[in-house]
Order: sequence, then C-alpha cells, then structure tokens
Amino acid sequence: MKNSHGISALAPTGPRTRRQWLGLAAALGIASCRHEKPRVVYVNSYAPGYAPADAIAKAVRDGLTGIDLELQTHDLGALRDPAALPRNADRAAVAIRAFRPNLSLAFGDEAMRHVVVPYFRAGPTPVLFCGVDWSADAYEVPNKFVTGMLETPPVEETIALVKTGAPAIKRLFVLAEDTPRERANRRFLDPIYWKSGLSTTYGLVSDFEHWKRAFGWANRNADVIFFIAKAAIRNWEEEQALKHIREHIRVPVFCCDRSMIRYCVVGRVPVAAEGGEWLAAQAIRILGGTKPEAIPLARNTQSRIVGNADLAARIPFPLPPEATLSA
Repeated sequence: MKNSHGISALAPTGPRTRRQWLGLAAALGIASCRHEKPRVVYVNSYAPGYAPADAIAKAVRDGLTGIDLELQTHDLGALRDPAALPRNADRAAVAIRAFRPNLSLAFGDEAMRHVVVPYFRAGPTPVLFCGVDWSADAYEVPNKFVTGMLETPPVEETIALVKTGAPAIKRLFVLAEDTPRERANRRFLDPIYWKSGLSTTYGLVSDFEHWKRAFGWANRNADVIFFIAKAAIRNWEEEQALKHIREHIRVPVFCCDRSMIRYCVVGRVPVAAEGGEWLAAQAIRILGGTKPEAIPLARNTQSRIVGNADLAARIPFPLPPEATLSA
C-alpha cells in the first residue's frame, strides 16, 4: 500500500494483538503515548531485485514480525539510476520528516551519504545502519544518535581458500567497475593483498567492451582474478559476458559477493541477512529505551563458501566439498 508520498508503508504482522503490543510496550517503556504505534523508517540504498538488499530487507521485516508498528520504506535505486540518486534521497528525506519516525534504519553507503549524514546524523531521531563498507569514519559516526554494523568482505579468507586449490598464485588482477567506491576501497584492500603475498594489477572498467578486454588480458597475464562487482559497468551484456568467460577463463576467478558467483569459480561471501537481523534486534532495543551510543559499532562475522561447478571444471579447480554450488 502506498502513502501520500508514494512510499510503501508496511506494518509487520504477527501473533500479537494491539492490546498485547501495548502491554509489551509499557513493560519495555517503548511508547510514550498509548494511542500511537512506534514509527520506523527503512532506507535501502538500492532497489528491489538486488539480492543482498532483498535479503537485508526480509531479515528486518522478519525480525520485527509480531511488533505492531508502522514501517515506511524508501528505495534509493543507487545502482539502477545513479543520476537520480540525489533527487531520490531528497524526496526520501522530506517524506521521513513528515512521517516523524521514532527510529530510522539505513542499508548501504548511499543511504548514509545522501540521507543520514545530511539530514539525520545530528538527531534527534536514532539511526541504525548496516551494509557500510569497511569503515564509517567518513560519515563521522558512531555518535550519540547513530550506530551500526560495518560490512567487511571476507577477502583474506577467500584468498586463503583459493590457495588451497592453486597454491602457486602470486599475480592478482583486480577486476571491478570504475566507481568512486571501488577506487576508495583500494586503501582497505591493498594491505590484504600484500599480506597474502600477492602483487596486484587493477582493471577498473567503465563499459562492457573494456571489461571484455580486461578479462582476456588478465587470463593471459595473471595467476588469479578478483572480480569484485559489475553493476555499474555500462552496456553490460549478460549472455555475451558468460560466453566470454567460458571461452577465455584460464585462471581462478574469485568473488566475495553472492551475486557474482555466476561469473567466478569460487568465493567466500557474507551472509547478507546478518545485517538485517542485527538491525531488527537493535531496533527493538532502541524502541525499548536503549540509546544508540550504548550500542557499540559492530562488524559482520558470518560467511559461507560458494562455487561454480561449470567454471571450476574448465580450469580445472577443486571446489571445497562444503561449497554451495551455483552450477
């Protein structure tokens, strides 16, 4: 159901009646007015259909099931239409202020950069975030109003995993979309590569033709490829990309994003729902009276191994028996 701002306003449903919720709220000190439901906003950096974001949103809703509250959601569509991101963020901020939430939840760096920091970092509404890559220092949080969970891809663990099947790797080619985020992440990633004993060459590409050339070159000149992301690569041709990979793959290609395993041989990927589960659990605490400053900055810890049987067979590369196979 859409509200007057065209934003989805969804209330988690569950076994508790309103009377039961009011009793719980009174016990926890949640509601200052017995006639109002708590209002919670969820700001998603992306759009429905992006698997990690969908998993986070589902975990938030599942974690809040049974609590009688109003949950308003805003999807910023950062990957689908980057040019519209500032406009979408401004509209979301206007709608959030009109909604007057008791708590705001945010997923991803774009939600932090374009909504939380300019409009809500200084309060008075508490904010919880997840899905912020590596560090929140650039956003000058946590503070008395804002705290959250950082996301650190298990890159070092994945390199160790690749070395179990290809112990001689030395030359790493880093293949990713050419975006400010990927350029900024080098300061976190380079020390991991060097610690793992790998020399690095970067291929940050802007369009599909550039990606094809970079992928071919890397398979002739590197020992291993880290394919980080492709969502912002212009003119991406899915079927052509898969065909190109099958024809040119010569070395292990790994990833740390579940959505990338169809292009890679193996990966260790975060459990996306972890951030949403954390958001829901901390939201209940804050609605119960806990201050954000009492909740320390957290970091994701859960990951699992994924593998692509078709591409692994073409090198060949021995997939671990515990890998979840995509093909």
